[in-house]
Amino acid sequence: MSEMKNLMDEVVNAIPALERGSIVKGTVLDVSMDIGVLMDIGAKVEGVLPHSEISEIGGVSVGQDIEVYICDMSGTDGHPTLSYTKAQKYKDVHELEKAFEAGEVLEAVITEKIKGGVKATIKGITAFMPNSQIGYPPVKNIADTIGKTVPVKIKKFNKKKNDIVISWRDVVEEDYKKNQEKFWDDVREGDVREGVVKGITKFGAFVDIGGFEGLLHIKDISWGRTENVSDELELGQKINVKVTKLNKTKNRVSLSLKETTPHPWDSVNEKYTVGSIHKGTVKGILEYGAFVELAPGLEGLLHVSEISWARNIKPADLLKPGQEVEVMVLSIDSEGKRISLSLKNTQENPWIAYAQKHSAGEVLDCKVTHIVKNGMAVSVGEGIEGFILLKDFSWKERVSSAADMFSEGSELKAKILEIRPDDQKIYLGIKQLEENPFKDYASGSVITGTVTGTTKDRILVDLKDGIKGFIHISQVAHEKTENLDGFSAGQEITGMVVKVNENTGQVELSIKELEKQKENETMQQYYSTESTGFSIGDILKKE
Repeated sequence: MSEMKNLMDEVVNAIPALERGSIVKGTVLDVSMDIGVLMDIGAKVEGVLPHSEISEIGGVSVGQDIEVYICDMSGTDGHPTLSYTKAQKYKDVHELEKAFEAGEVLEAVITEKIKGGVKATIKGITAFMPNSQIGYPPVKNIADTIGKTVPVKIKKFNKKKNDIVISWRDVVEEDYKKNQEKFWDDVREGDVREGVVKGITKFGAFVDIGGFEGLLHIKDISWGRTENVSDELELGQKINVKVTKLNKTKNRVSLSLKETTPHPWDSVNEKYTVGSIHKGTVKGILEYGAFVELAPGLEGLLHVSEISWARNIKPADLLKPGQEVEVMVLSIDSEGKRISLSLKNTQENPWIAYAQKHSAGEVLDCKVTHIVKNGMAVSVGEGIEGFILLKDFSWKERVSSAADMFSEGSELKAKILEIRPDDQKIYLGIKQLEENPFKDYASGSVITGTVTGTTKDRILVDLKDGIKGFIHISQVAHEKTENLDGFSAGQEITGMVVKVNENTGQVELSIKELEKQKENETMQQYYSTESTGFSIGDILKKE
């Protein structure tokens, strides 16, 4: 009797548990039915697998055994509805459950950034990874991890709620800390190590140099100026860097890429000499000039006065950042790390060229460019400016301001007086267009004019051709003259020229000097005629 009972128990136990949610092995009976593939799932029960799932299996045939999931017990014409894909999914879930219990390491693909972390798939099943568990040290830019396959452990597994939480950090943190301790034991300032760029920011890059990520600051990437880190480096790039500073207390390492190559100033005197010409790139423009990069980390100053032969220019009007220019080295200060450059010296000197084409005495058509206190600047062609001093405006009138006669933009003729190419100066005159009216007023000559009036200490005199003259009260007579009441307008007066001031247009005369001259002439005549017996009285009578 007991044997019969045991046999019956074995038969019952062999019958699969057929209920919704079970996974059973079925055998294909018929593939031609419209409702789907008919399968024997045991206990004389036949279920139906939809035709839509055949492609997932890769085709089916009569007699083939397939593991299926029972979706319901009477959903398809009274037959249980079966699913192959759900059976596979639940098998994967079961495997994940076992991995969770055993603490196994699995591979996950990070698929999407969401609030608080990222989504990832393990064996096709979606899991959640919190921000705190995304790598170690924590990843600085989570967006860079999307699409990556990373090693993980399952921290939380709830099959009923389909809640799976995973950790990348748990896999790598322990190894990281071991590697970090080894790193601090081995590393020394000055070491040059191969590293891999792990992260890029506005201020630099993080480089893994073997178990530790150091900071490569933007200023330490190149001897030259680095405007954008991503223009110089890319994620995953292998580079050699120098360890410049260690701080184990703060867990910081400073790196330098530029210090793995010689500083350009070390060989500056070999490559650059005064007078040599080189190509460079404009890096920065200021009011007083521009900085030109001759080589990465080697910049020279192009002063505003060395940009162009023209004057009063603005650097920003002639140069642009990034522009390539050809410059001449003017001076090198290796100790102060300074180089002075010239752009204009690589071009023809327009002042020398102008001096070769023009000469003093030539009359030019000019245009006033600007007026200043002592005269005005005028354009004389070929990009050159000349200058007319106030004293060269008029022979006869005293001009106190150029603005009294001209304004900016006024056109006029002027004569070249002097060209000084070394000083970059050209002087011109307006009054020189006319004959000098003072040529007949040489010092010592005797001139007769008409009194126009008097002041407290001067007799004002009109001379020919509109020339003005005057006699100072001290030059009226040998004796001290108290006043000038004896002189009136319209009276003719004769005097000796003692001084001509072309700047003021006035001639200074002297009656006293004229009388002195006459006395001298009389004495000379007396002495020359003494042998003939004439007396001074005779000479005076003769006169």
